[in-house]
Amino acid sequence: MVITDCSIDEIVFNPKTLESLIFQLRKATDINFECYKREFLLRRIKARMFRLNMISDDDYLDYISKNPDEFKEFCDLFTINYTYFFRNYEIFQQLSRNINKIKRKNKHKLSIWSCPCATGEEPYSIAMLFDTLRNTSPYVPDVEIVASDIDRRVLDFARDGVYGAYSVHDLPKTYMKSYFTTKKTRLGPQYTISEKIKEKIRFLEEDLTNGHLLSQKYDIVFCRNFLIYLNKKSQRRVLKTIANHLNPGGLMIIGKTEMVLNSKSSLFRLIDAKYHFYEKR
Repeated sequence: MVITDCSIDEIVFNPKTLESLIFQLRKATDINFECYKREFLLRRIKARMFRLNMISDDDYLDYISKNPDEFKEFCDLFTINYTYFFRNYEIFQQLSRNINKIKRKNKHKLSIWSCPCATGEEPYSIAMLFDTLRNTSPYVPDVEIVASDIDRRVLDFARDGVYGAYSVHDLPKTYMKSYFTTKKTRLGPQYTISEKIKEKIRFLEEDLTNGHLLSQKYDIVFCRNFLIYLNKKSQRRVLKTIANHLNPGGLMIIGKTEMVLNSKSSLFRLIDAKYHFYEKR
């Protein structure tokens, strides 16, 4: 049933229709929905139905069969891209305080992986951080960064490197001055990141739940605010993927509300409980 001004609590699921709906969404978007917590998946479906003023998944299933563009709309809603430059700035500060522990002997460049990277603010923040540190100390290594995400649209956005006011709202002034050019538009100011920083990032389209497309090893992996949406089986698989791509002693940084459930895991050792830094064993 399609109604006006429906409440999200009124949305109901028919078990048989729901499985058909998830199958069609999976087939069209190529997202491994079975890897995600069921409650999270259902909330995302409800959120899209709510925007369409629908309370029955039968109606939504019928709608997507007649409107193939809806698959893109759902995909955009499902892939959460809430981010901004230096989100949780204290994490970056803590990382800068531990550079000497991270860098390898006689190694002049660190390899870093940001996954999922969304619209690119995180990998660009990492690149700016290291560039700033290198300007103050000759002992800070340079970086090469791989940034991967399942969503081609956000990767294209990230490659352009042009952002709005919200993305830079928590950006320290020194970074704004050093790494951005500002342009006034009728929609508000636009902030373009410097080519010097853009050149340090390689963007890659991939689904992390399927593994990593590259064979290289990393010294640091940022995987923040992603594990929380996965079921336990998929969390273990993603953590194994990260471990397989980390050098021995490499650093994994996860989100403030996330944790590696088995603290005695053979893969990682917790080295900073406050900032959720883990070291590969």
